[in-house]
Amino acid sequence: MSLVCLGMNHNSAPLKLLECVSFNGNDMREALGDLRRKSAVKELVGLSTCNRTEFYFVSNDAKAAQEGLMDRLLALRPAAGRDALRAHSYMHKNDKAARHLFRVAAGVDSLMIGEAQILGQLRRAYELAVDEGCVGGMLNTLMMQAISFGRRVRVETAIGKGNVSVASIALKIVSEHAQSLEKKSLLILGAGETAQLAARQFVKDGVGKLVVLNRTVAHAKALGAELGSEVVGVDSLDAALREADFVVCATAAPEYLVRAEAVRRAQEARGARPLIMIDLSMPRNLEPACGEVEGVRLYALENLEEIAKENKRQRRAEIAVVERMAARETETFMRWVQSVDTKRLIAVIRRRAQALREKQLKRHGRKVDAQEQERIVKFSDSLLRSVLHDVTNNIRSLDLDSDASLKEFELICRLFNVTRTDLEEETR
Repeated sequence: MSLVCLGMNHNSAPLKLLECVSFNGNDMREALGDLRRKSAVKELVGLSTCNRTEFYFVSNDAKAAQEGLMDRLLALRPAAGRDALRAHSYMHKNDKAARHLFRVAAGVDSLMIGEAQILGQLRRAYELAVDEGCVGGMLNTLMMQAISFGRRVRVETAIGKGNVSVASIALKIVSEHAQSLEKKSLLILGAGETAQLAARQFVKDGVGKLVVLNRTVAHAKALGAELGSEVVGVDSLDAALREADFVVCATAAPEYLVRAEAVRRAQEARGARPLIMIDLSMPRNLEPACGEVEGVRLYALENLEEIAKENKRQRRAEIAVVERMAARETETFMRWVQSVDTKRLIAVIRRRAQALREKQLKRHGRKVDAQEQERIVKFSDSLLRSVLHDVTNNIRSLDLDSDASLKEFELICRLFNVTRTDLEEETR
């Protein structure tokens, strides 16, 4: 049984391609069922955030499962294109897949190193897969261990110290365009986790006016009450754009929420007063052509590389600490995987041997008296345990991370006629 991670992130793929393969909550729910039914995967968890889309799966045939997932992803997201999908995706297997997930959970594979949002996103991805019946023993153990590890890393190291999130990038960009926010107006589009983080950070930094715009006004009222901000619906977009000095967009809409024409109308009414727009959404919710309107400066995730690089430089020492912790965590998980496989094999061999013993006792026991039959039962039990003792110990001693030991494991399976299906059924 192989553990595999198939995905792409901000390091491997351009923003345009990441947009094509992104999934919101409802999309992912539907995708999980489709992907599991129509590919060779036994377990499956999908993680889609503003800078990655990844699928963690367990399969008897990793290559077939990878091809099946690729085919289904293309069916679900045809705009991605097969060549681009293959060129920009990565596949990690077994210990490399586990270590990758531990690095993701720790925040060292994020655009902003150490950001904590990924932990909540990972937990929700796991819970969704559980709800859809896509998680079994291996991914259940891996996901729970990864979430726990992510929390521990942020307690035991300084990787998440300070203001670290994608939302914090917005504040840094704005600070480069305004020495003081006291007389400035900020428009936040969205009321989800990223939007809330951005709103709180701007209020803390003293922004003069905050307006929160959301498709469902009721969803944003709690945030508005907490921060003392104005809350409006999408019908107030034009008026809000006319007033704003800065716009931060962090929504989950599947299409553009703000079009260039709306921005052009706002700029005409404002006399082309400078407008800074920052799109933190995936897929993008601010039409790229907004940046072509006079007086408008548009930033999207792909424009944030320098800020992310500086964040990474500042945390270089902590990254090294976390990498070592992730390596140890991977070893712990792989030892568990190995112990599960060896325990399954031992259980199968013992169960079959016991069944053969009982069959022979039943066959020949009728030919002797009760006293003799009792002696035969005790003798056969002792003989069976003696014969299996060395076999059991040798199986337990195997290190399945080693190619040599893995070949020994496979040889023992062949000698005792134990298939992968037999091992899987042993856990049911």
